Amino acid sequence: MALANEGQWEEAISEFSEAIELYPDYAMAYNNRGWAYSELGQYDRAIIDYDKAIVLNPKLAVAYSNRGSAHKKKDELELAIADLNRAIKLDPELAAAYNNRGLIYSEIEQFDLAIADYNKVLELSNDPILVQLAQRKIRELESPVTSAKPSTKEPRVEIIIYTDLQCPMCYRLYSEVEPELVRRYVTTDKASLEIRLLSAVGPESSLAAEATACAAEQGQFWEYRDAIFKAWSQAGQAVYTEEELRKAAAELGLDEKTFSACLASGKWREAIAENLYAAGKAGIDEIPTVLISGVKIVGLKPLETYFEIIEEQLDR
Repeated sequence: MALANEGQWEEAISEFSEAIELYPDYAMAYNNRGWAYSELGQYDRAIIDYDKAIVLNPKLAVAYSNRGSAHKKKDELELAIADLNRAIKLDPELAAAYNNRGLIYSEIEQFDLAIADYNKVLELSNDPILVQLAQRKIRELESPVTSAKPSTKEPRVEIIIYTDLQCPMCYRLYSEVEPELVRRYVTTDKASLEIRLLSAVGPESSLAAEATACAAEQGQFWEYRDAIFKAWSQAGQAVYTEEELRKAAAELGLDEKTFSACLASGKWREAIAENLYAAGKAGIDEIPTVLISGVKIVGLKPLETYFEIIEEQLDR
């Protein structure tokens, strides 16, 4: 297990294979080798080992949980949920199973079930990484005024961008820096990315952020923000009227009645204002500001500045 804990997966597989040769009926050896295969992205081989572990010990909850995780990686979500339900039935205190099921519920937009599972993780787990992940996921699901790019595993670096949808420098950060951070670090699960929309420039900023939160309720935070921010860069604040914001939602295929009711109600106005207040309390007094695992970068900097800080954090 020491090799696995150090991330030496190929060596760990050899070690677990030797254990299987010595003790061919030892279920945990198959489970552990399956875990190593899964970490290498060899999900079919991992599932074969989890199958064997379950045959040898049908009550091994962790094997069901791990097999469920492997099925999720293959987008076999029904099989994944079935395995995770079985794991939780066998061991109601297995926090990892709730976490894995929560990830799937988030993906299929059963958000209440996802939040319930993440709350179980907080109740059961002493693992600080698992707890941090659950806390972040709950925050994302409960507050559409912030949103984060999804990740399949807990990233080692947290990137938070404080921005305003009427800020020229913010747009440059969005168009020039953010895509590179996503490509290089977020899609590779090295970093998470969270956007916190502020209303620092004026009332149109608040309305645009509220509209984005309404779009987020329908699972379209990123797409809607992209659409209206790009439109603003070409036409200015004229695109941030209720009529234009509703038109943008319709063009994305959102439910127009639901979106319009959300925007007209002003339900997210207080939350947007609270975002600005919380940012001020956290020492964020200029936009854009990027926090990389707590390291603050104010304004727009060359890409290499962001890369250097992220790499420093990854090396810790």
